[in-house]
Amino acid sequence: MDLPVSVIIFVLCCVMLIFGQGNGLQFEFQRILEVGGSQTIEKIQVDSSSTDRFQVMCRVNNVEEFFKIISLRLQYTSNGHDYTELARLQNTDAANEDTFQKPVLAYGAGSSWTVEGSFGTNINGRDGTLGVSRPVSSITCSDTVGYRCQLSYLKPGPDYFTDTGIISKELIVQDNGMQIYFQRIVEGVGTQPIDQIQVDSSSPDRFQVMCTVNNVNQLFKIGTLRVQYKASKNAQEFTDLAFLQNVDANNEDTYQKPVLAFGTGSGWTVEGSFDSTNSNGRDSTLGVSRLVSSITCSNAVEYRCYISFTRPAPDYFTDTGIISKELDVQYLNLMLPTTIKSNVYYMIGMGSFPITFVDTIEPFYVGQTVKMECSANIGSYNGTAQIRWLKSNLVSGSPLAPYFSPDTELGDLQSTGNCVYQQTDSVTYNMTAQDAGRIAENRLHFQCYVYIPSLYWETPDDQRGNFKFIVYSRGKTSHDDTNVESSSTGTVIGGVVALAVIVVAVLIISRRYQFPFMQTAVSNTMQTVSNSPSDPKLTVSLHAQ
Repeated sequence: MDLPVSVIIFVLCCVMLIFGQGNGLQFEFQRILEVGGSQTIEKIQVDSSSTDRFQVMCRVNNVEEFFKIISLRLQYTSNGHDYTELARLQNTDAANEDTFQKPVLAYGAGSSWTVEGSFGTNINGRDGTLGVSRPVSSITCSDTVGYRCQLSYLKPGPDYFTDTGIISKELIVQDNGMQIYFQRIVEGVGTQPIDQIQVDSSSPDRFQVMCTVNNVNQLFKIGTLRVQYKASKNAQEFTDLAFLQNVDANNEDTYQKPVLAFGTGSGWTVEGSFDSTNSNGRDSTLGVSRLVSSITCSNAVEYRCYISFTRPAPDYFTDTGIISKELDVQYLNLMLPTTIKSNVYYMIGMGSFPITFVDTIEPFYVGQTVKMECSANIGSYNGTAQIRWLKSNLVSGSPLAPYFSPDTELGDLQSTGNCVYQQTDSVTYNMTAQDAGRIAENRLHFQCYVYIPSLYWETPDDQRGNFKFIVYSRGKTSHDDTNVESSSTGTVIGGVVALAVIVVAVLIISRRYQFPFMQTAVSNTMQTVSNSPSDPKLTVSLHAQ
């Protein structure tokens, strides 16, 4: 009976879960670096000049669900169905000394593969390994195939029955097109691929931008290869840093040689070579490098490789190729946020009026609106740092809770130099009746701070921005301020508004009598709110004719 596809997928997933986690059967691809060490990878770039090795490795990892292994096999498939054996390790035929408990290449595996692994230290093979490797330079696009580890074993007593485990993985091989990458050249160690660099003024390391042609298939020969950059983040054009030309054989200083472009500056050094094995330059490299200690914010721009080349027969027409990458620069000594500055504004209509910042801000009435502003130094984490807000709960003694508002305004980043940035965000809040009912121990309290997700870092409590308010109901006192009359508080607010209106009136009258030739026949009326014990408002009318 044929099983439904869903059942088959479920069974395979269960097998993968049992053998792919914890102490089960594991499977991985690795790049063995010539300079030492290895990198776990999911894909590999074709590079005919590489001296590294590509490795496929199966690990038994002391599986508890079996008594002993029978055989461990490494296989591959090009169509997803039929698997061909690459290597095996058997634990059944002790008479065969060539293969018993030894990793062996399968017949017909090919001379480019080398077998690796061991039966392990346990007599039942529960920590055995089996792998194969080959030079990265021998990898082609046809090596984009699926690999799998197949384990047959005996389960523990009392039954000791035979079972199998399978885990598989597909290798992704990328085409051999032109590549650009950043590297940190570490003295005495080698090179490290990077996307971000932290500046250290005492570092002897070098930062490198490298372009590689990688034997592009659709290329007959190169014309020029250039390393370029944007002079600033907002620049529209790219500027040459270095070039390598294969056009003018009469120019002995530049023909098939890496050369710094005119005006590049003494900080950069040119590197690379014209293809030494092929006269068409299909394996050429071109790069520039400079000391890490000389990197500044101005180097945090986009870099690119530009190639002009002739395509193969029969047309031999000229074409170009471009690939680019942006460098992220951070300063080690200036990367964390430092200070937060807080401002608060009283909102009237479309206008805002700054309020003197004190520990507790009063008076505010239900229905009135306040704007709170946090200006924070976010260090060099301009791409990830966030300003976050907290608000006090209605229940006294509760901790501040995260506060999210649709009225939050995110300001534009401002550079303060040396890869340090300033961020200013604000929120507006409308006072409610619940806020007026708060007691002295639980004032309306907002707090802002900086959070960096990648570091799980946040501003220490004693350096955060805090906003505490006393809110009154109209015609009533605050919950815990029974001796404070709302009318007198209203008079304070009304007085502020009245003063503002009088100032405006004086300016208009003054302007009229001081500059008579600018008078007009327009009649203007300005009204504000009135002031009364029951509804503290102020009404003032100004007429200009």
